[in-house]
Amino acid sequence: MGRVRRDPIVLNRMSVISHVRALRPKELTVVKHESPSLPKCPFCQGNEDVTPPATLVVKYGDSGLSFLKDDGDYRIRDWLVRIFPNKYPIFSKDGFNGYGHHEVVVEHPQHDVNPYNMTLGHLIVVLTATLHRIKELHNDPAVKHVYLFKNFGGGGGASITHSHTQLTATSIVLPSVYEEIRYSKLFNSKFRSCPYCELIRKEVRSPRLVYANKHFIVVTSYAPRNSHEVWILPLNHSPRPLDISKEEVTSLADALLKLMRAYNKCLGNIDFNLWLHMSPKADEYNEFYHWHIEVLPATVLWGGLEKGGNVYVVTTSPEDSARELRDCLKWVTVPN
Repeated sequence: MGRVRRDPIVLNRMSVISHVRALRPKELTVVKHESPSLPKCPFCQGNEDVTPPATLVVKYGDSGLSFLKDDGDYRIRDWLVRIFPNKYPIFSKDGFNGYGHHEVVVEHPQHDVNPYNMTLGHLIVVLTATLHRIKELHNDPAVKHVYLFKNFGGGGGASITHSHTQLTATSIVLPSVYEEIRYSKLFNSKFRSCPYCELIRKEVRSPRLVYANKHFIVVTSYAPRNSHEVWILPLNHSPRPLDISKEEVTSLADALLKLMRAYNKCLGNIDFNLWLHMSPKADEYNEFYHWHIEVLPATVLWGGLEKGGNVYVVTTSPEDSARELRDCLKWVTVPN
Protein backbone atom coordinates (compact mmCIF):
# COMPACT_ATOMS: atom_id res chain seq x y z
CA MET A 1 0.00 0.00 0.00
CA GLY A 2 1.27 3.49 -0.84
CA ARG A 3 2.20 6.06 1.77
CA VAL A 4 0.16 9.26 1.43
CA ARG A 5 1.93 12.56 2.06
CA ARG A 6 0.59 16.09 1.99
CA ASP A 7 2.80 18.94 0.80
CA PRO A 8 3.91 20.91 3.89
CA ILE A 9 3.25 24.28 2.23
CA VAL A 10 0.46 23.75 -0.33
CA LEU A 11 -1.88 21.53 1.65
CA ASN A 12 -4.19 20.59 -1.24
CA ARG A 13 -1.32 18.84 -3.07
CA MET A 14 -0.66 15.20 -2.18
CA SER A 15 1.79 12.47 -3.09
CA VAL A 16 1.52 8.71 -2.84
CA ILE A 17 4.86 6.93 -2.41
CA SER A 18 4.24 3.53 -3.97
CA HIS A 19 7.22 1.29 -4.74
CA VAL A 20 4.91 -1.42 -6.08
CA ARG A 21 3.75 0.82 -8.94
CA ALA A 22 7.20 0.47 -10.48
CA LEU A 23 6.55 -3.28 -10.87
CA ARG A 24 3.35 -3.05 -12.93
CA PRO A 25 3.45 -4.52 -16.48
CA LYS A 26 3.71 -2.05 -19.35
CA GLU A 27 2.59 -2.48 -22.94
CA LEU A 28 3.16 1.18 -23.76
CA THR A 29 6.29 3.23 -23.29
CA VAL A 30 7.01 6.92 -23.58
CA VAL A 31 8.93 7.86 -26.70
CA LYS A 32 11.03 10.99 -26.38
CA HIS A 33 10.56 13.20 -29.43
CA GLU A 34 13.18 15.79 -30.31
CA SER A 35 12.77 18.25 -33.16
CA PRO A 36 15.62 18.37 -35.70
CA SER A 37 18.14 21.12 -35.05
CA LEU A 38 17.42 24.45 -36.66
CA PRO A 39 19.74 25.30 -39.59
CA LYS A 40 20.55 28.58 -37.82
CA CYS A 41 20.20 28.67 -34.05
CA PRO A 42 18.82 32.12 -33.13
CA PHE A 43 20.51 32.00 -29.73
CA CYS A 44 24.08 31.33 -30.88
CA GLN A 45 26.71 34.06 -30.91
CA GLY A 46 26.84 35.67 -34.35
CA ASN A 47 23.09 35.30 -34.92
CA GLU A 48 22.00 38.23 -32.76
CA ASP A 49 20.23 39.91 -35.71
CA VAL A 50 17.65 37.08 -35.72
CA THR A 51 16.33 38.16 -32.32
CA PRO A 52 14.81 41.43 -31.03
CA PRO A 53 17.24 43.97 -29.54
CA ALA A 54 18.60 42.85 -26.19
CA THR A 55 17.33 44.50 -23.02
CA LEU A 56 20.51 43.34 -21.26
CA VAL A 57 23.88 42.18 -22.56
CA VAL A 58 26.60 41.14 -20.14
CA LYS A 59 30.23 41.07 -21.25
CA TYR A 60 33.63 41.59 -19.72
CA GLY A 61 34.89 45.16 -19.63
CA ASP A 62 38.07 46.78 -18.37
CA SER A 63 36.79 46.87 -14.78
CA GLY A 64 34.85 43.61 -14.70
CA LEU A 65 31.34 42.82 -15.92
CA SER A 66 29.57 45.41 -18.07
CA PHE A 67 25.77 45.61 -18.25
CA LEU A 68 24.73 46.96 -21.64
CA LYS A 69 21.79 46.84 -24.06
CA ASP A 70 21.34 46.84 -27.82
CA ASP A 71 20.46 50.15 -29.47
CA GLY A 72 18.06 49.97 -32.41
CA ASP A 73 19.49 47.79 -35.17
CA TYR A 74 22.93 47.65 -33.55
CA ARG A 75 23.75 44.33 -31.87
CA ILE A 76 26.47 43.94 -29.24
CA ARG A 77 28.83 41.04 -29.96
CA ASP A 78 31.21 38.96 -27.80
CA TRP A 79 28.72 38.62 -24.97
CA LEU A 80 28.57 36.24 -22.01
CA VAL A 81 24.82 36.36 -21.32
CA ARG A 82 22.14 37.94 -23.50
CA ILE A 83 18.54 38.80 -22.54
CA PHE A 84 15.93 39.95 -25.06
CA PRO A 85 12.13 40.02 -25.56
CA ASN A 86 10.62 36.72 -26.61
CA LYS A 87 9.66 36.85 -30.29
CA TYR A 88 6.53 34.84 -29.46
CA PRO A 89 5.49 36.28 -26.09
CA ILE A 90 3.03 34.88 -23.59
CA PHE A 91 2.51 38.37 -22.15
CA SER A 92 3.05 41.77 -23.78
CA LYS A 93 2.89 45.40 -22.77
CA ASP A 94 -0.19 45.94 -24.93
CA GLY A 95 -1.97 42.88 -23.53
CA PHE A 96 -5.72 43.48 -23.10
CA ASN A 97 -6.20 41.42 -19.96
CA GLY A 98 -2.64 40.68 -18.87
CA TYR A 99 0.04 43.33 -19.13
CA GLY A 100 3.54 42.01 -18.97
CA HIS A 101 7.01 41.29 -20.28
CA HIS A 102 8.26 37.96 -21.58
CA GLU A 103 12.01 37.67 -22.12
CA VAL A 104 14.59 35.02 -22.96
CA VAL A 105 17.84 34.61 -21.03
CA VAL A 106 20.44 32.97 -23.28
CA GLU A 107 22.89 31.55 -20.78
CA HIS A 108 25.95 31.02 -22.94
CA PRO A 109 27.13 32.04 -26.43
CA GLN A 110 28.14 28.44 -27.23
CA HIS A 111 25.39 26.10 -28.39
CA ASP A 112 26.53 22.97 -26.54
CA VAL A 113 27.01 24.46 -23.06
CA ASN A 114 24.15 23.46 -20.78
CA PRO A 115 23.37 23.26 -17.04
CA TYR A 116 25.15 19.92 -16.75
CA ASN A 117 28.53 21.08 -18.12
CA MET A 118 28.58 24.82 -17.33
CA THR A 119 31.43 26.13 -15.17
CA LEU A 120 30.78 27.65 -11.77
CA GLY A 121 32.25 30.98 -12.86
CA HIS A 122 29.90 31.28 -15.81
CA LEU A 123 26.84 30.24 -13.81
CA ILE A 124 27.63 33.06 -11.38
CA VAL A 125 27.56 35.46 -14.35
CA VAL A 126 24.23 33.98 -15.53
CA LEU A 127 22.64 34.40 -12.10
CA THR A 128 24.07 37.91 -11.71
CA ALA A 129 22.67 38.97 -15.09
CA THR A 130 19.29 37.35 -14.46
CA LEU A 131 18.86 38.94 -11.04
CA HIS A 132 19.90 42.30 -12.49
CA ARG A 133 17.17 42.04 -15.11
CA ILE A 134 14.59 40.78 -12.60
CA LYS A 135 15.23 43.88 -10.53
CA GLU A 136 14.73 46.13 -13.57
CA LEU A 137 11.44 44.42 -14.46
CA HIS A 138 10.32 44.56 -10.84
CA ASN A 139 10.63 48.36 -10.98
CA ASP A 140 7.97 48.63 -13.70
CA PRO A 141 5.00 50.22 -11.85
CA ALA A 142 2.50 48.04 -13.76
CA VAL A 143 4.25 44.79 -12.80
CA LYS A 144 2.99 42.92 -9.75
CA HIS A 145 4.97 39.71 -10.04
CA VAL A 146 8.14 38.40 -11.71
CA TYR A 147 8.56 34.72 -12.51
CA LEU A 148 11.64 32.86 -13.73
CA PHE A 149 11.37 29.42 -15.32
CA LYS A 150 13.47 27.02 -17.34
CA ASN A 151 12.32 24.25 -19.69
CA PHE A 152 15.21 21.93 -20.47
CA GLY A 153 14.93 19.29 -23.19
CA GLY A 154 11.91 18.04 -25.08
CA GLY A 155 10.53 16.37 -21.94
CA GLY A 156 10.72 19.74 -20.17
CA GLY A 157 8.85 21.55 -22.94
CA ALA A 158 11.80 23.34 -24.56
CA SER A 159 11.39 24.24 -28.25
CA ILE A 160 15.05 25.23 -28.84
CA THR A 161 17.98 23.12 -27.67
CA HIS A 162 20.36 26.03 -26.95
CA SER A 163 20.16 26.34 -23.15
CA HIS A 164 18.04 29.28 -22.03
CA THR A 165 15.77 30.49 -19.25
CA GLN A 166 12.63 32.62 -19.51
CA LEU A 167 11.39 35.60 -17.53
CA THR A 168 7.84 36.87 -17.23
CA ALA A 169 6.87 40.04 -15.38
CA THR A 170 3.13 40.57 -15.22
CA SER A 171 0.20 42.47 -13.77
CA ILE A 172 -1.13 39.19 -12.34
CA VAL A 173 0.14 36.94 -9.56
CA LEU A 174 0.69 33.34 -10.64
CA PRO A 175 -1.90 31.01 -9.09
CA SER A 176 0.77 28.60 -7.80
CA VAL A 177 2.51 31.41 -5.91
CA TYR A 178 -0.84 32.72 -4.69
CA GLU A 179 -1.60 29.27 -3.24
CA GLU A 180 1.76 29.23 -1.45
CA ILE A 181 1.06 32.70 -0.07
CA ARG A 182 -2.43 31.71 1.09
CA TYR A 183 -1.21 28.67 3.02
CA SER A 184 1.84 30.54 4.32
CA LYS A 185 -0.42 33.26 5.68
CA LEU A 186 -2.58 30.68 7.46
CA PHE A 187 0.53 29.07 8.95
CA ASN A 188 1.87 32.44 10.06
CA SER A 189 -1.42 33.44 11.70
CA LYS A 190 -1.38 30.20 13.70
CA PHE A 191 2.30 29.83 14.58
CA ARG A 192 3.69 33.38 14.05
CA SER A 193 6.42 32.01 11.83
CA CYS A 194 7.33 31.53 8.18
CA PRO A 195 6.49 27.96 7.10
CA TYR A 196 9.57 27.81 4.88
CA CYS A 197 11.83 28.78 7.78
CA GLU A 198 10.22 25.99 9.82
CA LEU A 199 10.71 23.62 6.90
CA ILE A 200 14.41 24.50 6.73
CA ARG A 201 14.86 23.87 10.47
CA LYS A 202 13.45 20.37 10.01
CA GLU A 203 15.09 19.50 6.70
CA VAL A 204 18.67 20.37 7.67
CA ARG A 205 18.50 17.34 10.01
CA SER A 206 16.37 15.09 7.81
CA PRO A 207 17.32 12.24 5.43
CA ARG A 208 15.97 14.42 2.60
CA LEU A 209 18.92 16.83 2.81
CA VAL A 210 21.03 16.56 -0.35
CA TYR A 211 23.50 19.41 0.08
CA ALA A 212 24.04 22.55 2.13
CA ASN A 213 26.47 25.45 2.01
CA LYS A 214 26.74 28.70 3.93
CA HIS A 215 23.60 30.27 2.45
CA PHE A 216 21.41 27.56 0.85
CA ILE A 217 20.11 24.06 1.36
CA VAL A 218 19.15 21.54 -1.32
CA VAL A 219 16.44 19.07 -0.24
CA THR A 220 14.18 16.56 -1.92
CA SER A 221 10.51 17.49 -1.63
CA TYR A 222 8.71 15.79 1.25
CA ALA A 223 5.68 15.19 -1.02
CA PRO A 224 7.22 15.10 -4.51
CA ARG A 225 5.36 15.36 -7.80
CA ASN A 226 8.10 13.31 -9.50
CA SER A 227 10.91 11.30 -8.01
CA HIS A 228 14.06 13.35 -7.33
CA GLU A 229 12.10 16.62 -7.15
CA VAL A 230 14.31 19.11 -5.32
CA TRP A 231 13.87 22.48 -3.62
CA ILE A 232 16.67 25.00 -3.14
CA LEU A 233 15.98 27.35 -0.23
CA PRO A 234 17.94 30.30 1.17
CA LEU A 235 18.76 29.86 4.84
CA ASN A 236 18.02 33.52 5.58
CA HIS A 237 14.38 34.59 5.38
CA SER A 238 13.68 36.82 2.40
CA PRO A 239 10.57 37.27 0.22
CA ARG A 240 12.57 38.04 -2.93
CA PRO A 241 16.15 37.53 -4.16
CA LEU A 242 16.51 41.12 -5.41
CA ASP A 243 19.21 42.24 -3.00
CA ILE A 244 21.24 39.12 -2.30
CA SER A 245 24.99 39.68 -1.97
CA LYS A 246 27.72 38.52 -4.34
CA GLU A 247 28.65 35.86 -1.79
CA GLU A 248 25.06 34.59 -1.77
CA VAL A 249 24.96 34.52 -5.59
CA THR A 250 28.12 32.39 -5.54
CA SER A 251 26.55 30.07 -2.95
CA LEU A 252 23.39 29.76 -5.05
CA ALA A 253 25.46 28.92 -8.14
CA ASP A 254 27.36 26.33 -6.12
CA ALA A 255 24.15 24.70 -4.86
CA LEU A 256 22.50 24.68 -8.28
CA LEU A 257 25.54 23.33 -10.08
CA LYS A 258 26.07 20.60 -7.47
CA LEU A 259 22.47 19.53 -8.02
CA MET A 260 22.86 19.50 -11.80
CA ARG A 261 26.02 17.38 -11.55
CA ALA A 262 24.28 14.97 -9.17
CA TYR A 263 21.28 14.68 -11.50
CA ASN A 264 23.59 14.00 -14.41
CA LYS A 265 25.44 11.28 -12.46
CA CYS A 266 22.25 9.63 -11.15
CA LEU A 267 19.75 10.17 -13.96
CA GLY A 268 21.83 11.01 -17.03
CA ASN A 269 21.20 14.08 -19.17
CA ILE A 270 17.59 14.17 -17.97
CA ASP A 271 15.08 16.78 -19.09
CA PHE A 272 13.69 18.99 -16.34
CA ASN A 273 11.79 22.11 -15.37
CA LEU A 274 13.02 24.72 -12.93
CA TRP A 275 11.22 27.75 -11.54
CA LEU A 276 11.85 30.50 -9.03
CA HIS A 277 9.00 31.54 -6.75
CA MET A 278 9.27 34.98 -5.23
CA SER A 279 6.80 37.24 -3.48
CA PRO A 280 4.73 39.77 -5.41
CA LYS A 281 5.53 43.42 -4.85
CA ALA A 282 3.19 44.01 -1.91
CA ASP A 283 5.08 44.27 1.38
CA GLU A 284 2.22 42.55 3.23
CA TYR A 285 3.70 39.17 2.21
CA ASN A 286 7.24 39.85 3.42
CA GLU A 287 6.85 38.38 6.91
CA PHE A 288 5.68 34.91 5.89
CA TYR A 289 6.75 34.30 2.29
CA HIS A 290 10.19 32.86 1.49
CA TRP A 291 11.59 32.81 -2.05
CA HIS A 292 12.92 29.51 -3.33
CA ILE A 293 13.69 27.42 -6.42
CA GLU A 294 11.93 24.16 -7.32
CA VAL A 295 13.43 21.65 -9.78
CA LEU A 296 11.30 18.90 -11.30
CA PRO A 297 13.10 16.28 -13.42
CA ALA A 298 11.01 14.57 -16.11
CA THR A 299 11.31 11.10 -14.56
CA VAL A 300 7.73 10.00 -15.39
CA LEU A 301 4.77 10.97 -17.54
CA TRP A 302 1.78 12.16 -15.49
CA GLY A 303 -1.57 10.38 -15.79
CA GLY A 304 -5.12 11.33 -14.94
CA LEU A 305 -4.70 11.15 -11.16
CA GLU A 306 -1.86 13.66 -11.28
CA LYS A 307 -3.38 16.00 -13.86
CA GLY A 308 -6.95 15.89 -12.65
CA GLY A 309 -6.63 15.02 -8.99
CA ASN A 310 -3.51 16.91 -7.87
CA VAL A 311 -2.31 13.60 -6.39
CA TYR A 312 1.13 12.46 -7.56
CA VAL A 313 2.19 8.82 -7.58
CA VAL A 314 5.94 8.44 -7.05
CA THR A 315 7.79 5.11 -7.02
CA THR A 316 10.97 6.34 -5.29
CA SER A 317 10.68 7.94 -1.86
CA PRO A 318 12.26 11.38 -1.39
CA GLU A 319 14.51 9.86 1.27
CA ASP A 320 15.85 7.30 -1.24
CA SER A 321 16.16 9.99 -3.92
CA ALA A 322 18.18 12.18 -1.54
CA ARG A 323 20.46 9.27 -0.63
CA GLU A 324 21.10 8.56 -4.33
CA LEU A 325 21.88 12.21 -5.02
CA ARG A 326 24.19 12.45 -1.98
CA ASP A 327 26.03 9.32 -3.14
CA CYS A 328 26.40 10.79 -6.63
CA LEU A 329 27.74 14.04 -5.19
CA LYS A 330 30.73 12.13 -3.78
CA TRP A 331 31.91 11.58 -7.38
CA VAL A 332 31.10 15.05 -8.66
CA THR A 333 33.63 17.76 -9.48
CA VAL A 334 32.61 21.32 -10.31
CA PRO A 335 35.04 23.20 -12.60
CA ASN A 336 35.60 26.85 -11.81
